[in-house]
Amino acid sequence: MNSNPYRIYCPFLDEVLNIKVLSPEEEMKLSTKVYNKLSKPTNKISIAQYRQHVCSLVIDGWEPLLQKVIDSIYAVGQNTQEKDIFSRYIREIYHSVLAVYSTLDLDMMLSKLNNEKMKEDWSEYLKKVMLGLDDDFEPGTESLSKVKHVEATLPKTVTDLIKLEAKLNKLVIGQEEAVKATVDSIKLAATGMADFSTLFFVGPTGNGKTRLAKVLSDIYYKDRFFKVNCGEYSNAHEYAKLIGSPPGYIGHTDKSLLFEKSEKSNSWVFLFDEIEKAHPKFYDFLLNLLDEGKVTDANGKDLDFSKSLFIFTSNKGTGDIKRNPVGFSNVKKEGEDLFKEMKETFEQSIKSHFNPEFINRLDKTIIFNQLDKEQIAKVAKLELVGIPVRKTKELLNYIIENGYSEEYGGRFMVKFIKNNISILVAEAVLEGIAPKKGNLYTCKVRDNMPYLVEREKI
Repeated sequence: MNSNPYRIYCPFLDEVLNIKVLSPEEEMKLSTKVYNKLSKPTNKISIAQYRQHVCSLVIDGWEPLLQKVIDSIYAVGQNTQEKDIFSRYIREIYHSVLAVYSTLDLDMMLSKLNNEKMKEDWSEYLKKVMLGLDDDFEPGTESLSKVKHVEATLPKTVTDLIKLEAKLNKLVIGQEEAVKATVDSIKLAATGMADFSTLFFVGPTGNGKTRLAKVLSDIYYKDRFFKVNCGEYSNAHEYAKLIGSPPGYIGHTDKSLLFEKSEKSNSWVFLFDEIEKAHPKFYDFLLNLLDEGKVTDANGKDLDFSKSLFIFTSNKGTGDIKRNPVGFSNVKKEGEDLFKEMKETFEQSIKSHFNPEFINRLDKTIIFNQLDKEQIAKVAKLELVGIPVRKTKELLNYIIENGYSEEYGGRFMVKFIKNNISILVAEAVLEGIAPKKGNLYTCKVRDNMPYLVEREKI
């Protein structure tokens, strides 16, 4: 076993983990040992316990790390969510381990068991599934031999939906109206009042339209996310990429993109990005899809997406807003009447471009807000997640002052952080230079240029 461990950053814990380096033979031996333990019907262990056990096997300094997690939870005071918070910590650490040793993945091992007992009633398990946190079993009450991979299920209670809305608002800054509309769509699906929903996100680029769709997919739809860049469908025939080539054309017998998706599930987040760039023929295809959430492909197969969420994005009307001397970012400060006027400008621009048949199939049109200074600071913190650097006031101020563009929004900030902060950390790692204190690098700014301090050669 190599004494020099892998260094893996865990964003949720905001720490670098030291993971033991195993040879392929050692990894296989460990994986087999864990698998044999799972396969014994007498062994009863919770999902959280399994993850904790795996972490203890491969993480250097596991006991101190575990104690640090416990101390951090109790430091904020006793509350009813302590168990949930602890499970989330363990879950995130476990996924960092899997980035190195995928053979220890629970789902992979359970698929090998192929046990008929896996067909038992899952109602109790599904009741415990909430926002992807699937590790809430009480210790010793459930056997892992009963656990299998299941798709995300819709929340069943108001509490679940409140948690979902709160989590989305933490990850998508300043777009509460859009988040509420999205969660409302899930409420309708959860109560059987509607199957699929269609939302139209409109507003300046880089303010969270795509991010909301992707985040929702990550935490709720188990990564069932399909983005369609509508600029690639600007010609009349190109919608065939989705449903296949017509008879007589090359590729007619091949599986279409949508056919492959429908084979996996009828519940997806579909994002049609910059829908205004698509050819009018593409809208004819959409009208069929949005009637019942179903469409027929070129091979005559019926494709079912009736439990999906269809999101369309557009920047239409942004140019008209920018020509206003007040500016979109200051609209709300000037009064609700002016904001209403600007909103109407967006809506008129949409109506002038899209035909009534398409607009009538949209459940709701949401105007995304331009972010203010305080909201931009929160976005900057989110963008720094995944980079092992201290989130100091000095660093945040530097990013906000230099990395935000009203024209390009958050996208410009992402590029700025990558080209100015991430590259510094990457170079330090490649040169074998570690933080002198703790596991996070410290970034200072001099003459409007960032640089790392308090470092030492490994």
